[in-house]
Formats: sequence, structure tokens, C-alpha cells
Amino acid sequence: MAGSGDPPGGSSSTNPTGNSATTGNTSGPSTQPTSTSQPPDPVAAALNATAPQVSFSPDQLQAIVQTLATLYQGQQGAAAPATPTATPAVVTAAAFPQFVFAPANPAPAGKSLLDLFPSIEGSVLLEIARHEFRPGDLYKLDPRHKDRATRQVLDVSSGVVSVRDQAPRDYPTFHSLYLPLITFFNVLGGFASTGGDAVALYQLTSSSSEYLARMVQFSQDYQWSAVLAYHFDFHYKRRREMLRGDYSGWATIDTSLQAEHLIGRERARPLGTPKGSAGGSSRPRDTEPCRNFNKGTCASPCHWNRPHKCLGCGATDHGQSACRRANPPAQA
Repeated sequence: MAGSGDPPGGSSSTNPTGNSATTGNTSGPSTQPTSTSQPPDPVAAALNATAPQVSFSPDQLQAIVQTLATLYQGQQGAAAPATPTATPAVVTAAAFPQFVFAPANPAPAGKSLLDLFPSIEGSVLLEIARHEFRPGDLYKLDPRHKDRATRQVLDVSSGVVSVRDQAPRDYPTFHSLYLPLITFFNVLGGFASTGGDAVALYQLTSSSSEYLARMVQFSQDYQWSAVLAYHFDFHYKRRREMLRGDYSGWATIDTSLQAEHLIGRERARPLGTPKGSAGGSSRPRDTEPCRNFNKGTCASPCHWNRPHKCLGCGATDHGQSACRRANPPAQA
């Protein structure tokens, strides 16, 4: 039963907003729009009512951005793992590869000096292997002069008659000695290689190379006849050492032989020719005595242009290593 105030064909009710809505059957579409708005959030409304209004100038905003960027980069750097510093590798003997030799024409096993040096007489090769080869016979290793007759002269000195090689005529120039001397060391190296001792072979090859280089220097600094005399006596001394298996003496300078044959026999140089152009040095002269000379490893004139003076006694004809005052002989 409808109330007395209701419209016909429906019922009415009051919504929370105070507007009346008509419900019931209608004969046509409704013309009232449907509301889609959400009810307001009371918490947000309360915050908006109490929050203060803050404003920044452009400079302040830029400062804030820069501060935030700095903090961000610091966080990124802390998060990134630290790159380890590469430690340089220590080079040890084990790091070197094994020496490999692949000859084009492999030599048959047991190849002798006769096969390696077919142009040299077997008796000469045997003398070299036995360390009995005489320095004056180097011409026998020179294919240009090996067939010439051996010339010897009588040497009468101090009432003693002896036979010696006529070496100055056989070796009139530096190259007449230098080239067969290279062959001598090649033969000696070939013989040393048959022993299978790599250390001994290295000692021989390195020492002989140093001696050949020193002969070049001597020939530039001293008269050739003096250098030749030095070489002959030096070679005779090395024969005794090589019989004991010691080849290191070829790398040294014999200061006693140097004083006997070379000192005072310097080559004359044209006026105005700098000392360095003939194998010496053009450096300013130093006042400190040459330490290499005192060790017996520097030839005169000094390559470093230092005085060749014994540190033990001050003499100029020998170094400290050969000084009798600095190194007195042991008493029995």
C-alpha cells in the first residue's frame, strides 16, 4: 500500500546526500546521470590542511640536484667491486722456453772435427784439441797461406840460442791474425761441444768473443807489433789453463803483459784527431781511478777516460788485482 505522497507507479527514497531518488518500474530510459566520482580521503584531506607550503629558488634546486647526483655516484662506486691491481709477473728461469735447434742438414751422430773442418790438416786439429797449438801457427788455419813453408829464425839473447817463429812477417796486419784466430776459436768450440757440457761451451764462446773484441780495441790503440807480442804471450798462458778445463782466462786482461808490451806503445794520431775516433773516448777526463782497470777488465787507454792507476799503490803499470803491495803473496 503506497503512501499518500508517493508518485504513482513507484516508490521514493532519500539517499545519503539528501537527494531523493525514484525507484520502481519506468516506462522509458532514465534521464538522470550516473555519478563516477570517488569519495574524498579523509587522511589526505587532513594532511593537505596541515602541510606548510615550501618553495625553492632556482639556485637552491640546482644545489639539491647536484647533492643528490653526488650521493648517487658514491653509492654506485661503493656497490661496484674494486678492480684488482695487476701484479707484474716475476720472470724466473722456468719461464724461458726450451732451446730448439732444427738444422737444415742434420749432422750424423758422432761427427768429428775432421768432418766439421775438412780444409784443416788433421794434425793441426789434434793440436788444438790437445791445447798444444802454438800461437805462431795461426796461419795454418788461413786457407790463403796454409801451404807456405814454415819460417823460423834463431833468437840469440842473454847468451841463449833459441828458435822462434818469424811471426811479424807472417802477420803483418791485424786481419792477417784476426781471421785465422776466429777459425781457431770455432775449432775449439766444435771440440768443446763434443763434451756435452753446456756451461763449459758457453764459457768458451763468451770468453773468446770478449777476447776478439779486445783485440780490435788494442789494434786501434797500440802499435800492431806490440799487440802481436801481447797476443802470443797471452795465448801461451791460456794453454796451461785450458789443459785444466778453464776457458775463462780469455775474457780477462793480463795487466802484466799489458805493461810489458802495450804501455808506452800507443799509436801516433794526427794532430787534431779526437781520441774517441781511434777507439778511445772523447769524454772529459775524470780524476777517479778506473775501477775496471783495477779489476783487470779495462784496456788502456780507458774507455771511460779515467786514470789507470792502482788503487793499492798508485802505480800506472798494473791494477789492484795484480798489485803485490795490495795483495802480498802468502808466506809458506
